[in-house]
Amino acid sequence: MDRAQFETLVSESWPAIRAVARRFDPGPEVDDLCQEVVLIAWRRRDTVTHASAFGAWVRAIALNVGRAHARRRETRMGTASAERSTTEDPAERLLDRQLLREALAALSKRERLTVEAHHMMGWALSDIATALQEPVGTTKARLSRARAKLRGQLGRMDRTSLGRREHKEERK
Repeated sequence: MDRAQFETLVSESWPAIRAVARRFDPGPEVDDLCQEVVLIAWRRRDTVTHASAFGAWVRAIALNVGRAHARRRETRMGTASAERSTTEDPAERLLDRQLLREALAALSKRERLTVEAHHMMGWALSDIATALQEPVGTTKARLSRARAKLRGQLGRMDRTSLGRREHKEERK
């Protein structure tokens, strides 16, 4: 892929790149994240086989860059200060996020990418399949299996030495 074609494809994909980056950092670092995505894409441009796959491919790069940025930010700021509660109980929200992180970590890399792209980034299954260079049916089956694993993991993690967490008992 030559420079002119790359620039055209980046220009067409720029709104999507920026939207993904904003989900991970809506602040002033969003431009840095976008530039990092474009730099990585430029270095790996020869791995894209068809120009039609470029958009999904570059969004996958943006997702990975955003996740890495979120991990770095959390490390710098500490987990507690990185949490911004929108629920009534910040401790519950922190615990829920930790449980979800642990459950996601138990998934394979492809399962985790599929779940995050679909549920956190709002990607269509067809876009995920294109980015992963596989049939849509394979992506759909992986998402289903990953959801089942997450349900199982979260169910097991919800138990403490004192039994079920209180907020689960209140919902019964």
